[in-house]
Amino acid sequence: MKLEALLAAIPVSANKNWNGAIEINRVLKDSRQIQPGDLFVACRGPQSDGHDFIAEVLARGAAAIVYEKASVTLPLAVVGIQVQDSQKIFPELLKRVYGFHSDSLNLIGVTGTNGKTTITQLFYKLLATRFKAGTIGTLSYELPLGSRESGNTTPGPETLIPLLAEMAAQGAQYVSMEVSSHALDQNRVAGLAFELAVFTQLTQDHLDYHQNLENYFQAKRKLFSTLQPKRMLINKDCSYGRRLLAELPQAKSFSIESEADYQAVNIQESLNGCRFELVFRGLRLPVQIQLPLHYNISNCTAVLAGLDLLGLDLKDYLPVLAGIPFVPGRMERVPHPEIYFFVDYAHTPDAFVQVLKHVRLQKPKKIITVFGCGGDRDRTKRPKMTRAAAEDSDVLVMTSDNPRTENPQGIMDEMKTGLTERDRTRIQIIEELDRRKAIHLAVQLARPGDAVLVLGKGHEDYQIIGKEKHHFSDRETLLEALKV
Repeated sequence: MKLEALLAAIPVSANKNWNGAIEINRVLKDSRQIQPGDLFVACRGPQSDGHDFIAEVLARGAAAIVYEKASVTLPLAVVGIQVQDSQKIFPELLKRVYGFHSDSLNLIGVTGTNGKTTITQLFYKLLATRFKAGTIGTLSYELPLGSRESGNTTPGPETLIPLLAEMAAQGAQYVSMEVSSHALDQNRVAGLAFELAVFTQLTQDHLDYHQNLENYFQAKRKLFSTLQPKRMLINKDCSYGRRLLAELPQAKSFSIESEADYQAVNIQESLNGCRFELVFRGLRLPVQIQLPLHYNISNCTAVLAGLDLLGLDLKDYLPVLAGIPFVPGRMERVPHPEIYFFVDYAHTPDAFVQVLKHVRLQKPKKIITVFGCGGDRDRTKRPKMTRAAAEDSDVLVMTSDNPRTENPQGIMDEMKTGLTERDRTRIQIIEELDRRKAIHLAVQLARPGDAVLVLGKGHEDYQIIGKEKHHFSDRETLLEALKV
């Protein structure tokens, strides 16, 4: 593509060595991938600054460079384009290279601390029964004609734009995607036109990155305030959701607790599934799901509300929803005739509260909880997660999650500060740093009528120790322990 066409209508502060006739092969921000004829976009990120690699890309033969800093010097043979925000320009350039237009797809963006994966997956599973559809998220990237392994929950533009362009080329009409706070803060989804945006809820997570809850909320808020989706759906049961609703009168609300545009009423929940009625627009629809517990009623209410906002007939999707047994790693049941075994991705204090409180309401004989806390992540969560786990458990098996570069025993010591003296006398507490052994111990302790919850890793099939990934699956380990 000619440089002049690539940059048409892009706001430019200044040019150096301008030559709009040169042919650009690719647009990249990874200096290691630059080849002769490529355009390099120097972006400032949370861990590195692309401006520091300009000498490297010049040596690799870059034909042109987009940058922010006026101090950049270039040889006469290389065109320079100065802009105010390289990070925002980058996805727009990629869309032009790949010929992708956001309005060629009905994009559904889902953001929030918990529920993103379940809601995104349910949208995909339901829509794919009647349309060509795709999904982008933690579990995988699903295209109409195939599946890709997921890298990031919301990939960067260099992956995301070609992926969306490929989905469009394969005939996709709908794409549901998880939109993480990191992605919003780093402008990974800048320039995308969302047909529908959903806010699930917000509680403590990622404070190692955002520093505080207000910054975290402001990052999530960008999906609604900055990207301005055509339709907005917001959880009224969350205080941050109510803030958004007050700010965005055009948004629609959903709730399982109070009156809303879409409300779940007459709720019946169990560990084997749930029933409720969805009240909206003067209608009342009975809904049955195999997904257990209260928060999955909220997730399904959001999905059904979203489908209605998209103009689809919910009666076409209720039988499909009723047939979905689980979302991988999200309260996923490991079959056993007498004991409830679940694997779940819960890894925040609030997620622990929601899971354990509602399992307790189902009155199992005992609740045995296996959990750890991730290394190199928000350390303030650790005692809070332990406190939440202890509150509604009869047996705590404390172990490792993904310790990464931290000392697993050091993580355990911080987790234990969340225990009270009452906890130490009221419940059984076991410390086992080896996660495989910890899961085996939980299975050995379980008796008919008990519920065993293995929390934290969900669908993940690896454990990160140091900087290396080792194969490990909570589900596989549970099955292995049950055979023993």
